[in-house]
Amino acid sequence: MALSPNPLDWPPADRRERGRFDDPRRRFGTLYAAEERLACFIETLARFRPSVRQLAAEADITSRERPRASSQLPADWCDEHRLARLRLRPGQSWLDLRAFDTREALRRQFAGELLALGIADLDLSGALTSERALTQGIAGWAYDTGYHGVAYSSRFDVAFNCWAVFDNAMIEPILPFRRIRHDNPDLRAAATLFGLAV
Repeated sequence: MALSPNPLDWPPADRRERGRFDDPRRRFGTLYAAEERLACFIETLARFRPSVRQLAAEADITSRERPRASSQLPADWCDEHRLARLRLRPGQSWLDLRAFDTREALRRQFAGELLALGIADLDLSGALTSERALTQGIAGWAYDTGYHGVAYSSRFDVAFNCWAVFDNAMIEPILPFRRIRHDNPDLRAAATLFGLAV
C-alpha cells in the first residue's frame, strides 16, 4: 500500500531517508511490503494512533476496555493511497532478519556500531529497533553486499512478515491496483486496534 496513482513507484530522492531500511545517503529507493494485508495497514497507520501521552490523559479507559478512538485518520488518506500486490522474482538475495544466524552474523559485523549507539546486543528486538542509524546502516550494508532487500518481522506482531525491497530488485506488479474503501475490513481492524476513527 502506498501513494496513488502507482503505489509501486520507487520513492523520489527527497523521501529516501525516512523509513527503517531506507538509505540515509539516498543512493537507492526502498518499497515496503507485507505478506498480510492487515500488516500493511498496521505498519502504515501506526503513525496516526494516539500517543502514549494521549492515552494516559484519557481517565475513563480501564484495563478491561478497548481504547476509544481518540485520533482521526486524515479524511483524504483513503483517496491518496492504493493497495498493490507484487511478486518478487526468484533467484534474488534477501537479508532475512527473522533468521537467528543472520542476526548473529550482523551482530559481529556491526559490533562497533552497536557499541557506539549504546545498544548492548543485537537480538530480535534489536533488529526491529526504532534506532534508524542501525537499521539504515544494515540496509546500506545489505545493498552494497548485493542483497535485493530485507525480510523482517513487524515490530507490532512478529507473526507478520514484512519486506523492504530495494530498487535493484526485480518485482512483478499484480494488477489492478485497488482503491482503499473506508469499509475495508483490514483498515477497520487496524483502526480499531489503534483507537483510530475512520
